[in-house]
Amino acid sequence: MPRSLDQQAWPWKRSLSACNVLRRILPYLWVFFVSLIWIDQVFAQNIPFSAAPSGSRTSFAQEGLPPDAVRFQARDSLIFRFTKDSLGQKKRTGILYGNSTVDHDKGSLKAGRITLDLTLEQVEASSNSGDSLSYPVLTRPGEEQELKSQRILFNYQTGKGKFEAARVTVSEGTLIGSQVKNISESVVFIEDGRYSTCPPDHMTYYIQASKLKVVDEEEIFFTNARLYLLDIPYPLPIPFGYIPASPDRRRSGLLQPTYVFQNTSRRGLGLQNLGWFQIVNDYLTAQASFDLFTSGSFFHQSRLQYRNSDLYNGGLTIGYSREQGLEPTDPNYSTTINKRISLQHSQQFNPFAQISANINLNTSEYFRRNSYDIDERASTNSTSRLAYQYRDPEGRFSFSTNAALTQQFTDNSVTLTGPSANFSAKSFTPFARGNRSGGSASGSNSNWAEQFVVNYRNDFSSRFQYRPLSDIENPANWLDALFNPSVYEENTGKDDHFQFGFRQNVGVSMGRLIPSQYLVLSANLSMEEIWVPSTIRKRLDPETEEVITDKVNGFAATRQGQASLNLTTTLYGLADVKIGSIERFRHTLRPSFSFAYRPDFSDEFWGSFRTLDRGDGQEPLTYSIFEGSFYRGPSGGESQSLSYSFSNIFEVKQVKRDSTGEVKSKNIRVIDNLSLSGLYNFAADSLGFSDLSLRMTSRAVPNISLQFSARFRPYAVNESGRVIDQFIWQDSRKILQPLTYQFSASTTFKGGRGGVQVVTPPYRPYDPYDQGYFQPFDPYFITSDPFDFRSPWSLSLSFNYSWSWRFNQAARKAAVLNVQNIRFKLSDRWDVSTRIGYDFIEKELTPSQFNLTRNMICWNLSFQFNPFGDFTYYFFRLSIDSGQIQNLFQKLPVLNNLERGSSPTGRRNFNF
Repeated sequence: MPRSLDQQAWPWKRSLSACNVLRRILPYLWVFFVSLIWIDQVFAQNIPFSAAPSGSRTSFAQEGLPPDAVRFQARDSLIFRFTKDSLGQKKRTGILYGNSTVDHDKGSLKAGRITLDLTLEQVEASSNSGDSLSYPVLTRPGEEQELKSQRILFNYQTGKGKFEAARVTVSEGTLIGSQVKNISESVVFIEDGRYSTCPPDHMTYYIQASKLKVVDEEEIFFTNARLYLLDIPYPLPIPFGYIPASPDRRRSGLLQPTYVFQNTSRRGLGLQNLGWFQIVNDYLTAQASFDLFTSGSFFHQSRLQYRNSDLYNGGLTIGYSREQGLEPTDPNYSTTINKRISLQHSQQFNPFAQISANINLNTSEYFRRNSYDIDERASTNSTSRLAYQYRDPEGRFSFSTNAALTQQFTDNSVTLTGPSANFSAKSFTPFARGNRSGGSASGSNSNWAEQFVVNYRNDFSSRFQYRPLSDIENPANWLDALFNPSVYEENTGKDDHFQFGFRQNVGVSMGRLIPSQYLVLSANLSMEEIWVPSTIRKRLDPETEEVITDKVNGFAATRQGQASLNLTTTLYGLADVKIGSIERFRHTLRPSFSFAYRPDFSDEFWGSFRTLDRGDGQEPLTYSIFEGSFYRGPSGGESQSLSYSFSNIFEVKQVKRDSTGEVKSKNIRVIDNLSLSGLYNFAADSLGFSDLSLRMTSRAVPNISLQFSARFRPYAVNESGRVIDQFIWQDSRKILQPLTYQFSASTTFKGGRGGVQVVTPPYRPYDPYDQGYFQPFDPYFITSDPFDFRSPWSLSLSFNYSWSWRFNQAARKAAVLNVQNIRFKLSDRWDVSTRIGYDFIEKELTPSQFNLTRNMICWNLSFQFNPFGDFTYYFFRLSIDSGQIQNLFQKLPVLNNLERGSSPTGRRNFNF
């Protein structure tokens, strides 16, 4: 059917309608296009921008943007407004909605809604809700810390800003302020703010001030402040204050003194650790501290420490204490003075030469009155050492010199050993082919001449030993006796003031004299020469008929030597034994025999001994002229000794089969070493057998080390306890006489898991009527996990037993159980470490020390005490994590009592 005219004209009408619509919207499109061009020109003239998304922020230079460019992003929408202010000035404003970000070289701002003022070059963001999670966040370049605030107004050109209800993170804590103004990149002013090193949601303490100033996010100045503990204000206001930078920046300053009220019968009230720490330069620091008491007692200690890279380092410590009663009229009033000087030095001159010094000089009561270290308090001596070592770069020789000083506090004796010097040359093989510089040829084709090895060494030694007579009331100081021989002789009754001597040794050895792979036969020859500055002569007094010893000054030398032949081999024994999973037993025996010959150096040929005729039918007295010298020279009598040693190792083979038939085997050492050794002298006319020594070590029990040793004598004794030439089994049922037994066992136990996860309960303000605040968790609404008792723990356990035979007396015994390095968690935040021991013979506890520490949120609590023995004490300390805030606590009354102690001396321990 043909269409009507209207139907045929319909496509034309539709096209006409589309043209009308396009004609109507074209002016709007033209205006929008022109506006975009105009906006681009405006931004190009003022502030370049990039609307690219910002993931990991890179520098603008890397993106090809100018330094003052602004980069912004909004997830929802972006609206630009172009208006004029009341003065007719143009205003260009952009508003970003939905997870917005504005980046500039001065900082990055993130918020749900951001207002970007292009005219004033600033951004503004705020949070409509009170939830801190929705607070805008400002991050400055080069800083990981973020600044959160309810309202942020920030100028990205000058770096200045204003903030409301802001949180500012500083180096050691957090600042919360109602009004915060950032006048520069390094200076921030805060109004009505709070500062604390605790987390913002757990401020157990804080300093609230009307005005605060923060410089470089480290130094804090404040005025009109008060301290709050658990939201309870401290009664005294703080007119002004200063919190310095963190201690990682080295600086000089006052030490932290502590108020003391303890041991009033001896010391009274006082201050401890009152002093100054001084940084002299990059290599030297110094410290001086005092403990002052109302009784007049005081303790002083000065320390000087130095270090210069890897060249040298050390320190000097000087200590002085004076203790007295409260009043001279008090009963048992006395004054005790103790001194100490200590020097440590280590220096590396080059890779082949170094020097070390450890000098410790102190009075006998110094550590007992001033130290809390158990080992220092129990020590009965003090040792100082000084040493120098040099090694030839080519290894041809080595040289060392040293000196050692030992003070015995029990008898006030002093032994000075040194200066001493030692020289050792590298061993060499003169007959070795192609190897004349050292080491023995061990090849299968080498003969005995090629294994001829020569060694040489010498040493010079000196000794000063001062032991005053017991009947002298006030003996002279050992230093006076050292530099004045007459004072030494007056106090000791001896004339051997200072002794020294020189000794050199030459050794020759030859290995594998017989070509056998089962027997090892070697020979050794050693020769020694001694030089001394004086000798002795003995004469008979004709009137008293007593033997008198005279000292003869003058150089004298003597020599001695010994030759030995050694034979060793190894034997193995196997046995098939079926005991449970044990299927084989293995025994390894290593016997060793050595025959040594030593001539009789008391013979007149050697010139080391003299004979004194005492007349009246008495036997002549034979003595060594080197009897009183430093090196006493050779001993008399010929020796043809055969020493023997039998070393045994016992092993078993354990075989296990699983359900699939797979066989797994391993070797287990039941006894690591069981040895028996002794000696027999063929040249002795009596008592040819020496004592027998037995030793055993074993690790058969996993993680337990066992050691046992014993010594036996084959001969009997007479009525006076002297050993006679008669075997003990001839008149008793004993085969051997036990002399000593020693047994020790040690182990270490560890357990628990790698760590304990602690869930911190949410913060709520302190309510003194709500005792549930102190509970570890709410029984109805649990806010923290119960403690996991599988936390890490460790301890070392050792037991030592010794027994010694005494003639006509009870044997001397000792049995001590020591538990050391005990570390475990008493709860999720309580750590315990201690050492304790028990003496089963004396039936008393050995000196012990207990340490308890609790790590709290921004707080540390430590408690150290010793409840046993005659030296009982305790220390309690509750401190802030921040050392700078702890300084403030130490200066405020009442709060300085958070650190208390009690001890016989009143001296606190600074090492916990």
